[in-house]
Amino acid sequence: MELLLGSIQVTLRHNLGILLLCDVLIIFLNLMVIVLIFMSERLRNSTKHMLVVNLAFADLLIGVIVIPLYADYGEKGEWQFPCTLRNALTVLQMNILPSVTTLCVFVINMDYVFAMGCYFYTNGKTKYVMSGSMGLLPWVISGALLVPLYFIATEPGRPYDVLPCVRRYKEDVTALLLIAFSFFPQSFIIMVTGIAAVIGYLIKRRSTGLDMFGERIHSPVDISLVSFITILFYTPYFCLAVPVNRISCSSSSECEVLRTIGIIASWLFVIKSFVVPLCWFCSRDFRTAFRNICCWCCC
Repeated sequence: MELLLGSIQVTLRHNLGILLLCDVLIIFLNLMVIVLIFMSERLRNSTKHMLVVNLAFADLLIGVIVIPLYADYGEKGEWQFPCTLRNALTVLQMNILPSVTTLCVFVINMDYVFAMGCYFYTNGKTKYVMSGSMGLLPWVISGALLVPLYFIATEPGRPYDVLPCVRRYKEDVTALLLIAFSFFPQSFIIMVTGIAAVIGYLIKRRSTGLDMFGERIHSPVDISLVSFITILFYTPYFCLAVPVNRISCSSSSECEVLRTIGIIASWLFVIKSFVVPLCWFCSRDFRTAFRNICCWCCC
């Protein structure tokens, strides 16, 4: 954990301009996805795209809350806000938002699978009730599981710490469970449901044409890309976090390598939040809606 936090501090102080550019991209692209879906009647009536709004909102919080606070910290060289805000930022960045965003990808995958194989899911008002429940599920599960576990896995800071009121991770199994449950189970079910979506499409497209109650089911290229990028970009970050203060190095060159890996992992964590919105443009319906809105704005 200290390796990652140290890497974030180095990244902030030496690359503040790049970080702010990433922040602008995160906010702009995720807002564009949300606005585009709400402005397009076809996308608004798609349960998949309403769940995409949920994912875009979760990524938007990275750009609106997490990065600005860290950017201020990087520019001034010290934390100038209350310690309670630092604790909240830590659990939000390290635990809640990664869990929510990965679970949002999972429910998007499940929506796609259900749309192909469940009549009652795609029929009338039932699909909105079920998709709404699925949209809330990532937030409810993440909050109910990870917030209590955070307080179990951490302890009050020590008097000689720079910020004594900031909670420290314990060096026991509870801290390991907190980090693990913030990402690894979610990444596994993303992989499983992503594979299920691809296999389901390959089977169903020959027999049904995949025209389910007015909503055309296209090949899951965008879903597969989002699933792959989410797992790929988050995994290095959490693999480094799992040892929880147990990573050590025996030489200066080894320490430098670990620090470099930590910096790369931190950048991937940030970059993921603006790469994912771009993946939705692989959907034909999304591109069509974008062109229609652009033509409407120009006219």
